[in-house]
Amino acid sequence: MGDTMEQVRARTGLPNAMRFLASGEEVWEFNDARVSYSAWRVVFEPGGAVREKLPIRRPADVARVKTGVTTAPEVLEWLGEPAGVSFSGAAPVWEYRQPDGERLYVRFGAGRRVQDVAVRSR
Repeated sequence: MGDTMEQVRARTGLPNAMRFLASGEEVWEFNDARVSYSAWRVVFEPGGAVREKLPIRRPADVARVKTGVTTAPEVLEWLGEPAGVSFSGAAPVWEYRQPDGERLYVRFGAGRRVQDVAVRSR
């Protein structure tokens, strides 16, 4: 890997979201709904060099989300920033666009834990 933040920015433009993982590493997320529904993350080492680039929202990532167990910070770490946020009553619902064009909805309940997960076709 080894590219710098400046090199990544020059090639890809600005990310859709920038944040830090629990480990303290900076993460840039890219979601390209114009071309496809792919999403990927670039994780940077403390010095600003790319440590890894990986796709997110893969079936294995979605399968980790468990009703009543998974927390909002875990969903954020595994699936990235949602494409949209709405509310069902007082419960927040995060929407994710999937690579196959379907939409994944994650609703949170008490303690910011996943209350339910639904997949809908476009």
